[in-house]
Amino acid sequence: MSDDEQTTEKPLNLVEERWAYAGRRIAADGTVAYAWVEDEGRGNTYLLTKNYKAVIGYVYIRKVHRADNGTASIYGEPQITGTSWSGADRVEDPRPQWQAADEAVGQFLLRKRLQNAAAKEAGDLDKIIAPLLQAAAQLRTARERDAMTAYVIGQMNKVWYVAGRSGIGR
Repeated sequence: MSDDEQTTEKPLNLVEERWAYAGRRIAADGTVAYAWVEDEGRGNTYLLTKNYKAVIGYVYIRKVHRADNGTASIYGEPQITGTSWSGADRVEDPRPQWQAADEAVGQFLLRKRLQNAAAKEAGDLDKIIAPLLQAAAQLRTARERDAMTAYVIGQMNKVWYVAGRSGIGR
């Protein structure tokens, strides 16, 4: 847009407010969100999608636009004030709860990563034993199946117990 063009857009009225960072949360859609609490940690909690590497319980300056309908929009990077949440006017300090909630999200994410890795490994194992399963499907009698099972277990034991060393638990 050039200097001589007119615009009908009203410029945003941004106000600097002091908000506390309350850690990670799992949003309704299952994604990770970052919790920010207005009024230095005493007001409403907002879940944002962008991570700013903030410290739980610390107060930051946030640039906020408040619409006529009461919604708040956050703009720009948070600026740390160097102060931690202080709740002289509150009975209970929320920081331990914020920390616990953040750690629960960390455990959830770790469990999810481990489950994904286990699923991939299980898929890999299925591919590895596919020829063995094809051979087993051709066996007709219990004696043939028992013989094959004994043979496979015997071969696995040879690998696990080579020269008297136990490979189990390694």
